[in-house]
Amino acid sequence: MCDHPDGVAARTRERVAGCDRGRDAGRPACPTSAQRGTGNEPPHRPATTAVLDTALERL
Repeated sequence: MCDHPDGVAARTRERVAGCDRGRDAGRPACPTSAQRGTGNEPPHRPATTAVLDTALERL
């Protein structure tokens, strides 16, 4: 994973950008953050994709 940070960042960005906050086959469709408490809400999509876009430009 550390050998290919660009691939990890790109896949993460795709997953966040494609999140519809729904569920697929009983599993969460969106990445969640353990830092957000028991609500386990997905991260803010526009901010997360902007950060990942910037990271991908610099990799």
